[in-house]
Amino acid sequence: MKKIVRCYIVGFVLVLVLPYLVYLYVAKYLDLENHENHELVTMQDVLDASWNEKTIILEDCINDHIPYKNELTKLNTLVDINIFKSLDSQSVLLGKDNWLFYKKDNCLEDYCRVLSVSEEEIEDTIMSMQNLQEYCDERGIELVYMVTPNKESIYGNLYMPDYVKVAEKTSRVETFLQNINNETDINIIFPETELKEARDAGYQVYKKYDTHWNQLGGYVGTMRLLEALKMDTQDLGALTVYSGNNITGDLANMIGMGTVYNDDIDYRLDGYKDNIQPELIEERDEPNLKYSHYRTDIPDGKTIVCIGDSFLEATEEYLAKNYKESYFMHISNYVEGTIEAADPDVIVITSTERAFPGLHWSIDNMLELCK
Repeated sequence: MKKIVRCYIVGFVLVLVLPYLVYLYVAKYLDLENHENHELVTMQDVLDASWNEKTIILEDCINDHIPYKNELTKLNTLVDINIFKSLDSQSVLLGKDNWLFYKKDNCLEDYCRVLSVSEEEIEDTIMSMQNLQEYCDERGIELVYMVTPNKESIYGNLYMPDYVKVAEKTSRVETFLQNINNETDINIIFPETELKEARDAGYQVYKKYDTHWNQLGGYVGTMRLLEALKMDTQDLGALTVYSGNNITGDLANMIGMGTVYNDDIDYRLDGYKDNIQPELIEERDEPNLKYSHYRTDIPDGKTIVCIGDSFLEATEEYLAKNYKESYFMHISNYVEGTIEAADPDVIVITSTERAFPGLHWSIDNMLELCK
């Protein structure tokens, strides 16, 4: 009897310990990349946390670094999709034809039009935008705001599951835009109509397995931005679209399916101001904190500073061809003195639709650094 008990104990210990021991040897062959939409929690974060938060931070740390995490996530997703014909994920929604949509940051709620905005939020946003407008006016800088639509706003009606219902209400961004346009002369654009027109003309303007627009969507957004700046534009139909490599995306990676959902096409464009080749002067390619500086030989060209988020990346090669100096930076990475050093003629502030209600905080922080 004692021998049987010992065997059970040994077996139980092996079940607990053996996977970790094996992991030490096989980890180098596994997918160890961070596919979360946040920085991984470290033991240093646990040590730095207050006593009240240590257990929560420790749990996050363990969850972020659990062995075989990406493989287990992939297995769970495959079982969900192939057996249960659904997807159990807090971050990603499986749509028709395997199109993926983001569930966090109120993307679904924005699409379903179930959220509203308060008068205080509207007032805070308008005040911050006007404060930046005054800053630019005092320095002779032209200012434009661009709100980039959520992927759900462009492709939801085509690929959302039928059970996702849309209310007959005004969306948050529509409410903001109505108030901004009615109460101010702020130059703000929301290229939803242009993107849908390109989509309906047969162009894919957002990535199938990613939250972002692709190069075609970035081009459409850029042309709308140039139009707002009263500059020449060129219709997408006048250019040559060609297929690049097959790609996956951040949404596929979040559910461990980056090696399965990898048949999206990286569309590219030829024919837009090919005689102008911007020179990359400086680049810092950090996740969500990218910074780029381009220069061209355009005579009497202007300088533009674009401050926003990762949606800016798909606009760089087009915008940079219209300016002598072009700066692109993440709004979270804004460094004191950047605007003063660049001495721009134009400033563009971009925000995704889902993040726009909180844009006023970023503007306020940036203005503090500009004083």
